[in-house]
Amino acid sequence: MVSPGLLGNPPALIVVCQDMEKAYSKGDRLGRDFLSIMDSAMAAQNIMLLAFSLNLGTCPIASFHPGALQKILHLPEHVVPHLIISVGYPQSIPQAPPRETGVVWFNGYS
Repeated sequence: MVSPGLLGNPPALIVVCQDMEKAYSKGDRLGRDFLSIMDSAMAAQNIMLLAFSLNLGTCPIASFHPGALQKILHLPEHVVPHLIISVGYPQSIPQAPPRETGVVWFNGYS
């Protein structure tokens, strides 16, 4: 099984990948080990927000075998999958849960 976190049979999958050689050449170890993950996360967030604006449902999936995805997608060794996003038309749109808001700190931590 490539991804135990993939449920159902979504009509589309987006695999967010990162070229780790480029990440290292641009940002050394910080770029490769930390910033590349942040870049992938921000890209995934933007993809999911755009999908939502088009009335599509998405689900981020982090439970997958990276080596298997690299093989299936014919990715070079230095291009690593960070996240799968399933995309489809939702059967329903659940109500968002209430969120606590407030200032955590102002001009210093208290």
